[in-house]
Amino acid sequence: MAKPLQHQVILRALEIISDESRWTVAALARDQDGGPCQVTAPEAVRFCAVGALERAAFELLGYGVDPSLLTDIEKAVLGADRARTSLAQINDHLGREAVVELFQEAIAA
Repeated sequence: MAKPLQHQVILRALEIISDESRWTVAALARDQDGGPCQVTAPEAVRFCAVGALERAAFELLGYGVDPSLLTDIEKAVLGADRARTSLAQINDHLGREAVVELFQEAIAA
């Protein structure tokens, strides 16, 4: 059975940031030199949690990603924490391990 799109996006985002060298803070995406860039740019090699979700959705769907899909995916990743903080705050203040854990929990749910 095919996995729901939301699950596929989170799984791909987890693959992206599982390699610590592909994770970043304070920007959605960065190029090889550490400069910020667009998530969809070919030179983007490092991503924050939100950037990884956006990149994964772009890889799966192309340029026509509905912003509400990304909002729903972020809510699914945050689960009960969504009222308390944002995924960007978790990424930048709690670190990659916290993000990986949230992604894994969302995939398992």
